[in-house]
Amino acid sequence: MYYFILGIITLWVVAGGVAAFFRSLHIFQLSLYDPQPWAKRINEREQWLAHIKLHLAPWYIFKLKKQTKKRLVMTPRAIRLTVTAALFNLLTGAVVALIFAAFLFKGHQGFFVFVVVHSCFIGLIVASAATENFLPLINWLNSPIEKRIGDRYINEAKELIASNSKLITIGVTGSYGKTSVKYFLGTILSGKWNTLITPESYNTTMGVVKTVRGSLLPTHEIFVCEMGAKKQGEIKEICDIVSPKHAVITAIGPQHLETFGSIDNIIKTKFELTDSITDGIAFLNFGNDYIKTRSLDKTTVRYCIGGGTSDYCGNVTGVSERGMTFDVTFPDQTVFSFETRLLGTHSVENLTGAIAVAHSLGMTAGEIAFQIKKITPVPHRLQLHQRGDDLLIDDAFNSNPVGAASAVDTLRLFDGTRILITPGMVELGDKEYELNRNLGRHAAICCDIAVLIGKTNTASLHEGLIQGGFDENQIKMYNTVIEGIAFADSLDTAGKRKIILLENDLPDDYN
Repeated sequence: MYYFILGIITLWVVAGGVAAFFRSLHIFQLSLYDPQPWAKRINEREQWLAHIKLHLAPWYIFKLKKQTKKRLVMTPRAIRLTVTAALFNLLTGAVVALIFAAFLFKGHQGFFVFVVVHSCFIGLIVASAATENFLPLINWLNSPIEKRIGDRYINEAKELIASNSKLITIGVTGSYGKTSVKYFLGTILSGKWNTLITPESYNTTMGVVKTVRGSLLPTHEIFVCEMGAKKQGEIKEICDIVSPKHAVITAIGPQHLETFGSIDNIIKTKFELTDSITDGIAFLNFGNDYIKTRSLDKTTVRYCIGGGTSDYCGNVTGVSERGMTFDVTFPDQTVFSFETRLLGTHSVENLTGAIAVAHSLGMTAGEIAFQIKKITPVPHRLQLHQRGDDLLIDDAFNSNPVGAASAVDTLRLFDGTRILITPGMVELGDKEYELNRNLGRHAAICCDIAVLIGKTNTASLHEGLIQGGFDENQIKMYNTVIEGIAFADSLDTAGKRKIILLENDLPDDYN
């Protein structure tokens, strides 16, 4: 009976260790297997509490799984990490058991058996309780094989790109706007050419490699490649693989300051894309101060919204529940009108950039306008949902300062009770508090009710709202977005329709 109880306790602890490991692996995957952001997230109070709960009650993992927006994907790399972690766990347990047995062994055979049995239990318990904290070490142990596998895949992707001599690759990067511009270009250019784009948010080196190896065909004529980065050199790494002919830089701002360290590092990294092109065109958003002040010895096409000295200049002319109308002035000063189902001035800015690329490649304004009507909102980027008489504007995907300001400006354009639901913005380094406070100040003139989510940025948003003259009684706070939406749905607005803006939904490693 004694050993049965001891075995149950050991299994319980091991189960908790396994659950905590997979939670830690999930955060590591969301951090792109980078130890620095992983360590920051894993050491936050909420994560520590979650891991303690997992050790005490392993079944808590199922509750966390239900709350997860982007679940752990057991990719080959994740499987290799898990196998190495299991071996690491067994080795650690064996070492602890041997040390424990050697320390207590007194030369008596019966006592030796007793100690060895208990040492095995203790070894498993100690190893299980610690493994999730050693993921960076386990990742380092796997790094040689990961490099060999990565290099092989990269070389295969390079060969596929080189084998299609007619392929034109367009690189798209920016602190924000790059995913939207990529999708817009994919729709517009497909009206004339066989076009491939990197899917979803596949904008890392291995994400691009996976797209090339799995989707690029000899019949493709244009490849629109989104390029993301959190550190210097990562854009260049992608460029070395896909050899872009043309470059698009959508915007530069304080996004991922946490890993870049400074805005200068962000600027240098984004312009790694234009550094890689030779006889192509650099399409630059001259509405962005960080871009327009950068000198460039390349053939350049400029675009912007609201006036200026750009080659292509967009201007919003109308907004409704069906979308927007806007004009674009072309280089010869001809003005063309366009219709889109999208919302937000930054959508027009991104569309203007896509129009500049398509027109420069040989499409007519009429061909472009026809394709733009086909563009549907990118999921969770100012996506409009009709909910009876009410409207939900879903802008949940990875908010940034410019996009967030544009989103609340869009909310202001609608008649009704305007409700902002937001947890604020993250990955802004030392400027995070200030930028969220600015968002709160701006939102104060654009919404009637503000629902603040979670604890990460509540104080800064609240301070900004009050500074903007917002009624404190109209500020509500909830732990989750689901609770915030439930509150908005339950509001009695005396017959007025509700316009709900969901601005950002923090990644799982923040929840």
